[in-house]
Amino acid sequence: MEGGPNWVNNFVDAPIIINATAYEFYKQPFFYALGHFSKFLLPDSVKVQLSEIEKIDKFETTAFVRPDNATVVIALNMNDFAVELTIDDPNNGQVSRKVNQRSLQTYIFWN
Repeated sequence: MEGGPNWVNNFVDAPIIINATAYEFYKQPFFYALGHFSKFLLPDSVKVQLSEIEKIDKFETTAFVRPDNATVVIALNMNDFAVELTIDDPNNGQVSRKVNQRSLQTYIFWN
Protein backbone atom coordinates (compact mmCIF):
# COMPACT_ATOMS: atom_id res chain seq x y z
CA MET A 1 0.00 0.00 0.00
CA GLU A 2 3.03 2.29 0.37
CA GLY A 3 4.50 1.72 -3.08
CA GLY A 4 7.87 0.16 -3.50
CA PRO A 5 11.33 0.93 -2.18
CA ASN A 6 13.75 2.65 -4.52
CA TRP A 7 17.56 2.45 -4.62
CA VAL A 8 17.88 4.59 -1.44
CA ASN A 9 15.19 2.56 0.39
CA ASN A 10 12.53 5.28 0.24
CA PHE A 11 8.99 4.14 -0.44
CA VAL A 12 7.78 5.75 -3.65
CA ASP A 13 4.53 5.74 -5.58
CA ALA A 14 4.01 2.94 -8.06
CA PRO A 15 1.78 2.80 -11.16
CA ILE A 16 -0.37 0.17 -9.44
CA ILE A 17 -0.79 -0.19 -5.68
CA ILE A 18 -1.90 -3.57 -4.31
CA ASN A 19 -4.09 -3.95 -1.24
CA ALA A 20 -3.48 -7.65 -0.63
CA THR A 21 -5.75 -7.95 2.39
CA ALA A 22 -8.77 -6.58 0.49
CA TYR A 23 -7.82 -8.27 -2.83
CA GLU A 24 -7.90 -4.85 -4.53
CA PHE A 25 -5.60 -2.86 -6.75
CA TYR A 26 -5.54 0.86 -7.42
CA LYS A 27 -4.34 2.44 -10.65
CA GLN A 28 -2.44 5.59 -9.77
CA PRO A 29 -2.24 8.63 -12.13
CA PHE A 30 1.25 7.49 -13.11
CA PHE A 31 -0.29 4.32 -14.58
CA TYR A 32 -2.21 6.40 -17.11
CA ALA A 33 0.79 8.63 -17.85
CA LEU A 34 2.87 5.56 -18.70
CA GLY A 35 0.10 4.55 -21.10
CA HIS A 36 0.89 7.53 -23.34
CA PHE A 37 4.29 5.97 -23.92
CA SER A 38 3.55 2.24 -23.78
CA LYS A 39 0.43 2.37 -25.97
CA PHE A 40 1.66 4.71 -28.68
CA LEU A 41 5.41 4.01 -28.92
CA LEU A 42 6.26 0.75 -30.61
CA PRO A 43 9.51 -1.14 -30.01
CA ASP A 44 12.36 0.44 -32.01
CA SER A 45 10.74 3.90 -31.99
CA VAL A 46 13.39 6.62 -32.25
CA LYS A 47 13.32 9.91 -30.35
CA VAL A 48 13.59 12.93 -32.66
CA GLN A 49 14.38 16.58 -32.10
CA LEU A 50 11.58 19.14 -31.70
CA SER A 51 11.99 22.84 -32.40
CA GLU A 52 10.22 25.16 -29.99
CA ILE A 53 9.39 28.68 -31.11
CA GLU A 54 8.51 29.71 -27.56
CA LYS A 55 9.59 28.00 -24.34
CA ILE A 56 6.71 27.81 -21.84
CA ASP A 57 7.51 27.05 -18.21
CA LYS A 58 6.01 23.75 -16.97
CA PHE A 59 5.15 22.64 -20.53
CA GLU A 60 7.11 19.73 -22.01
CA THR A 61 6.98 17.99 -25.37
CA THR A 62 8.78 15.00 -26.82
CA ALA A 63 8.56 13.28 -30.20
CA PHE A 64 9.38 9.89 -31.68
CA VAL A 65 9.26 8.25 -35.10
CA ARG A 66 7.87 4.73 -34.98
CA PRO A 67 8.97 1.82 -37.22
CA ASP A 68 5.69 2.17 -39.17
CA ASN A 69 6.75 5.78 -40.03
CA ALA A 70 4.20 7.37 -37.70
CA THR A 71 5.37 10.41 -35.75
CA VAL A 72 4.23 10.58 -32.11
CA VAL A 73 4.22 13.86 -30.17
CA ILE A 74 3.51 13.75 -26.43
CA ALA A 75 2.72 17.03 -24.64
CA LEU A 76 2.62 17.50 -20.86
CA ASN A 77 1.07 20.68 -19.44
CA MET A 78 1.80 21.05 -15.71
CA ASN A 79 0.38 24.59 -15.60
CA ASP A 80 -2.88 25.79 -14.07
CA PHE A 81 -3.88 27.18 -17.47
CA ALA A 82 -4.36 25.76 -20.97
CA VAL A 83 -1.57 26.08 -23.55
CA GLU A 84 -2.04 26.33 -27.32
CA LEU A 85 0.16 23.76 -29.07
CA THR A 86 0.93 24.00 -32.78
CA ILE A 87 2.65 21.08 -34.47
CA ASP A 88 4.10 21.89 -37.89
CA ASP A 89 5.10 18.69 -39.65
CA PRO A 90 6.62 19.26 -43.12
CA ASN A 91 5.17 15.95 -44.34
CA ASN A 92 1.70 16.24 -42.82
CA GLY A 93 0.93 19.93 -42.44
CA GLN A 94 0.04 21.87 -39.33
CA VAL A 95 -2.33 21.20 -36.46
CA SER A 96 -3.15 23.43 -33.48
CA ARG A 97 -4.76 22.11 -30.32
CA LYS A 98 -5.40 23.31 -26.79
CA VAL A 99 -3.57 21.30 -24.13
CA ASN A 100 -5.71 21.72 -21.03
CA GLN A 101 -4.23 22.57 -17.67
CA ARG A 102 -2.57 19.67 -15.86
CA SER A 103 -3.00 17.24 -18.73
CA LEU A 104 -1.04 14.87 -20.93
CA GLN A 105 -1.92 14.48 -24.62
CA THR A 106 -0.56 12.31 -27.42
CA TYR A 107 -0.73 13.06 -31.15
CA ILE A 108 0.07 10.61 -33.97
CA PHE A 109 0.83 11.49 -37.61
CA TRP A 110 1.36 8.94 -40.37
CA ASN A 111 3.66 9.79 -43.28
